Amino acid sequence: MVVNRYTEECLGESEGNCLLVQEGEQIGTDECSLFFYKDSIEGFDYEPG
Repeated sequence: MVVNRYTEECLGESEGNCLLVQEGEQIGTDECSLFFYKDSIEGFDYEPG
């Protein structure tokens, strides 16, 4: 999984900030998926930039 340097606001089921991530065949392309991460990645503390 590759995590972008900034987040996007999530709307819908999970509101808040989402990471822009690339997985599998998306890596190295312009395609990104939103990943709602609030307290879901143990030991991960997002820092912008």
